[in-house]
Amino acid sequence: MLEALVRAHPGLKPVIEAGVSVVIDGEVLSGGLHRPVSPDNEVYLMQRIKGG
Repeated sequence: MLEALVRAHPGLKPVIEAGVSVVIDGEVLSGGLHRPVSPDNEVYLMQRIKGG
């Protein structure tokens, strides 16, 4: 999904490479990002926040 998003919107590549969390239908994915999505799914990308 993320590769297709970057192909469609190349300007997102630096943001995604910096790290994002993927949320599908309210569930934050952990581990692999190889989950099928359908047009009915609600998908959010959240930029990871770094701090100390």
